[in-house]
Amino acid sequence: MSLQFIPVEKQIDMMYKIAVKQNGHELEYVPNDKKTDELCEIAVKQHGMALKHVPKHMKTYKICKIAVQQHTCASNYFPEMLKVSLRKYI
Repeated sequence: MSLQFIPVEKQIDMMYKIAVKQNGHELEYVPNDKKTDELCEIAVKQHGMALKHVPKHMKTYKICKIAVQQHTCASNYFPEMLKVSLRKYI
Protein backbone atom coordinates (compact mmCIF):
# COMPACT_ATOMS: atom_id res chain seq x y z
CA MET A 1 0.00 0.00 0.00
CA SER A 2 1.43 3.36 -0.96
CA LEU A 3 -0.05 6.35 0.79
CA GLN A 4 1.28 8.79 -1.77
CA PHE A 5 -1.43 7.70 -4.21
CA ILE A 6 -4.33 7.91 -1.74
CA PRO A 7 -5.89 11.36 -1.35
CA VAL A 8 -5.36 12.67 2.20
CA GLU A 9 -9.10 13.08 2.73
CA LYS A 10 -9.60 9.35 2.08
CA GLN A 11 -6.83 8.19 4.40
CA ILE A 12 -7.71 6.72 7.77
CA ASP A 13 -5.45 6.10 10.77
CA MET A 14 -5.46 2.32 10.29
CA MET A 15 -3.92 2.78 6.81
CA TYR A 16 -0.86 4.47 8.26
CA LYS A 17 0.04 1.52 10.45
CA ILE A 18 -0.44 -0.98 7.63
CA ALA A 19 1.62 1.11 5.23
CA VAL A 20 4.62 1.64 7.52
CA LYS A 21 4.63 -2.03 8.52
CA GLN A 22 5.07 -2.89 4.85
CA ASN A 23 7.55 -0.10 4.11
CA GLY A 24 8.97 2.19 6.77
CA HIS A 25 9.55 4.92 4.22
CA GLU A 26 5.77 5.33 3.89
CA LEU A 27 6.10 7.43 7.04
CA GLU A 28 7.03 10.24 4.65
CA TYR A 29 3.42 10.35 3.45
CA VAL A 30 1.79 10.29 6.88
CA PRO A 31 0.67 13.79 7.92
CA ASN A 32 2.80 15.08 10.82
CA ASP A 33 -0.23 15.44 13.07
CA LYS A 34 -0.93 11.71 12.59
CA LYS A 35 2.61 10.54 13.42
CA THR A 36 2.72 8.91 16.83
CA ASP A 37 5.60 7.40 18.79
CA GLU A 38 4.20 3.96 18.01
CA LEU A 39 3.93 4.64 14.28
CA CYS A 40 7.46 6.06 14.10
CA GLU A 41 8.82 3.06 15.99
CA ILE A 42 7.11 0.65 13.62
CA ALA A 43 8.55 2.55 10.66
CA VAL A 44 12.17 2.51 11.89
CA LYS A 45 11.91 -1.15 12.89
CA GLN A 46 10.86 -1.91 9.33
CA HIS A 47 13.59 0.29 7.83
CA GLY A 48 16.04 2.29 9.91
CA MET A 49 16.37 5.02 7.31
CA ALA A 50 12.71 5.92 7.94
CA LEU A 51 14.19 7.96 10.79
CA LYS A 52 14.57 10.65 8.14
CA HIS A 53 10.76 11.11 8.23
CA VAL A 54 10.37 11.14 12.01
CA PRO A 55 9.67 14.67 13.29
CA LYS A 56 12.59 16.15 15.26
CA HIS A 57 10.64 16.34 18.52
CA MET A 58 9.91 12.59 18.27
CA LYS A 59 13.50 11.47 17.68
CA THR A 60 14.06 9.96 21.09
CA TYR A 61 16.99 7.86 22.26
CA LYS A 62 14.83 4.73 21.89
CA ILE A 63 13.68 5.43 18.32
CA CYS A 64 17.17 6.45 17.19
CA LYS A 65 18.71 3.34 18.75
CA ILE A 66 16.20 1.09 16.96
CA ALA A 67 16.85 2.90 13.69
CA VAL A 68 20.65 2.65 13.83
CA GLN A 69 20.54 -1.00 14.85
CA GLN A 70 18.42 -1.66 11.78
CA HIS A 71 20.50 0.53 9.43
CA THR A 72 23.76 2.20 10.52
CA CYS A 73 23.34 5.09 8.08
CA ALA A 74 20.30 6.18 10.08
CA SER A 75 22.81 7.96 12.31
CA ASN A 76 22.84 10.72 9.68
CA TYR A 77 19.38 11.71 10.97
CA PHE A 78 20.15 11.76 14.71
CA PRO A 79 19.54 14.98 16.58
CA GLU A 80 22.87 16.52 17.64
CA MET A 81 22.16 15.96 21.33
CA LEU A 82 21.89 12.17 20.81
CA LYS A 83 24.90 11.62 18.55
CA VAL A 84 27.38 11.20 21.41
CA SER A 85 25.21 8.87 23.50
CA LEU A 86 24.38 6.65 20.50
CA ARG A 87 27.90 6.57 19.04
CA LYS A 88 28.50 3.04 20.37
CA TYR A 89 25.79 1.70 18.02
CA ILE A 90 27.31 3.21 14.89
